[in-house]
Amino acid sequence: MSEKFKIFQDILIPALENLASEAHQRYTWFPNAEGDMSSLIEDVNNVFNDASVTDALENNQIIYDRKVTEALRELDDAQAPVNEDRDPEEIINDPQMQVVREKAARVLELIKVSEREGNTVEFWSRGEPER
Repeated sequence: MSEKFKIFQDILIPALENLASEAHQRYTWFPNAEGDMSSLIEDVNNVFNDASVTDALENNQIIYDRKVTEALRELDDAQAPVNEDRDPEEIINDPQMQVVREKAARVLELIKVSEREGNTVEFWSRGEPER
């Protein structure tokens, strides 16, 4: 039996929440007193690279279920045309970012109700010992 793809939920869920939230973006994409800093690039990277979603999608894996998987593909397509080489205010106000926020929120909602029918990946957390 081949090893299943690992999706790091402890990275994925907060990163999706960040992409879905204009308030988060306004707080962390600019310098703040607490030193919390992020960016579109970092939030997208957390979803697709650090959580290992891209590898799973490229290998036609089912993440949670088919609806979640398709919603993740749609999110990836939505964020791709956003030019991140601009001032954070311009990025946040870009009409395409509203689409990104809606797509990220949709993924989160689908995850909450998913019964994981057809799921082909394993869900992990950073630092979790090998199973």
